[in-house]
Amino acid sequence: MTRPYRRRLIAGKVPNRFSLTNFNFFLLLFLIFGGALFGPLIIGLESDLFPYFYSPEEVATQYLMFQQLIWPPLVLLFVILCVGTVIFTHRIAGPLYRLRSVLKTIGEGNLSVQATIRKHDYLHEEADCINEMIESLRLKIMDIETQYRVVLGEVSELKRAEGGGRGSTERIQRLEAEMDRLGSQLRFFKTAS
Repeated sequence: MTRPYRRRLIAGKVPNRFSLTNFNFFLLLFLIFGGALFGPLIIGLESDLFPYFYSPEEVATQYLMFQQLIWPPLVLLFVILCVGTVIFTHRIAGPLYRLRSVLKTIGEGNLSVQATIRKHDYLHEEADCINEMIESLRLKIMDIETQYRVVLGEVSELKRAEGGGRGSTERIQRLEAEMDRLGSQLRFFKTAS
């Protein structure tokens, strides 16, 4: 049974760093655009560099017109880009968070988990690769468990069939000790939910 994922903001290094970097790029773009658009007008108002082209009244009128026409859509675009960045970041950070959780569970020996990702998120191919890895590990561990049971049965048969010789008893005890060690290592893995 898969558990439903809650919609929530993900706090962590990846989304915060990515969003902050994009925010800085957007701010730089915002400042460069504003400087390129308004810089010549401000210079024209403050100095006499452009006396032949525009009068100070024309420059002031253009400056005020640009202020009214350009800044509101530019601020709106900036907000839209920031919101889009947060959404994009969470479509990457959410799956990374879930994949990290699945990998920690695998590291604890539980192979009964599956990596699931929401439909509109990214990293589906990576989740599929992790699921293939889990299935491959699960099958190999189950094969080792089967071989362990077979060898354990053979040891019991050998013990019953033993004729009481001292050398064979020691060998059987060493084999049993090795089987116990292998069994304890196999118990570390959980292959079924």
